[in-house]
Amino acid sequence: MRAMKRGLRSFVRHPLGNIIVVLLLFVCLTFSLSMLAVKLASDNQTEEVKERVGNYGEIRGSSSWQMALFERERGKSEAERAREARTMSEEEELEERAKTLVPEELVDGFSRQPEILTYDKVLSAGITVRGIENTELASMLAMAESNFGKGQGVGGLSANTFYFEGNTDGASASDFMLGNKVMIEGTWFTYRDYLEGSTVTVVEKYLAEDNEMELGDTVTALIAGESGSDAEVELEIVGIYETVEAEEQAEAGGFASFNPAGNKFFAPLSVVQELNGTPGYVELGSYYFDNVDSTAALQEAFAGGYADGEKYEFVTDYTQYETISDP
Repeated sequence: MRAMKRGLRSFVRHPLGNIIVVLLLFVCLTFSLSMLAVKLASDNQTEEVKERVGNYGEIRGSSSWQMALFERERGKSEAERAREARTMSEEEELEERAKTLVPEELVDGFSRQPEILTYDKVLSAGITVRGIENTELASMLAMAESNFGKGQGVGGLSANTFYFEGNTDGASASDFMLGNKVMIEGTWFTYRDYLEGSTVTVVEKYLAEDNEMELGDTVTALIAGESGSDAEVELEIVGIYETVEAEEQAEAGGFASFNPAGNKFFAPLSVVQELNGTPGYVELGSYYFDNVDSTAALQEAFAGGYADGEKYEFVTDYTQYETISDP
């Protein structure tokens, strides 16, 4: 009580100075509380970012491994390549075709890490489709023939070669998830289609229009390396999509002589594996994990049991997280 009375008497004797001190203390307290609120809000948003950015990763063949393969093949003569091809067993032929791919069992095995929430498997390949022409590729091949002579193909490509992308569920393909492509008719193939190897496909709008294809029609795709009727696979068209960028170009008067958006088919992964002649192999495994903070643990788990030396690599979008979270 005596201390309080002395304080009050002191305040009454020097009211102006004491009021200034109180105001300064109030300002400091307010500023501190404001900064605390900003810090808490910032931490909260950072945690939200951690669950949406920086928590994606891919397993794929490493660039150093692919470069080493390229250098090794470049050092061989045509005679050596032909001799090796004649003496290969079926298993060795498959291994040769899939040398830059990733075993599906490796991708499945890594998905069992406790931090992994969802994952997908993707394979892209150039596949020959009978009866329709890839107008963009045809013009490129014609240019190559004029420059290098007729019959000089490019990596076995032809005017009937189209780009196929396969995954385990059409709706989860990155082009559709990111909004680059939109389904306008029919539906995507499903996970069950992947499991059962259903011979279905999704085609692009302008390609369908140019070739008078509709839902329920079929296209004939050829299995790589096979011949005769056993090489033919009839694919039913279950969906038609449009590419957002292509649609914008078309509205602006684009597409003079070819449609670059019409070169891509989507089909179940198991079907693309069959057409590519690489059953059991994928181009990459894609993973979403719980939080960016799990990146180091996943990198360690991958290096410890899945990297196979430097043959495969696990890459993440951690740098994107840093770019967003640092400010």
